[in-house]
Amino acid sequence: MLKGLVASGPLEIRPQTVDRYGRTVAEIYAGGQNINLEMVRLGMAYAYRQYLSGCDEKAFLEAEAQAERYRQGVWRWRNKVKPWDFRKGN
Repeated sequence: MLKGLVASGPLEIRPQTVDRYGRTVAEIYAGGQNINLEMVRLGMAYAYRQYLSGCDEKAFLEAEAQAERYRQGVWRWRNKVKPWDFRKGN
């Protein structure tokens, strides 16, 4: 899935911030398409709220709601454990 999305054109990386581990948090574009947003829309990623401030927050939250509504990707299963909850042990 991701491979097909990034094959759609030259990649552009737009850094947004740095996380607490020193990693760059960025939006990735291929052929003008926001790959991060598309992954959320397809249910292949969650919109990680902590890092949405530098992005189009509304678009990401709407894409996630759409994926959940249509039970796409990670939203297919009833007992969803988001990665940040899993790491906390919840």
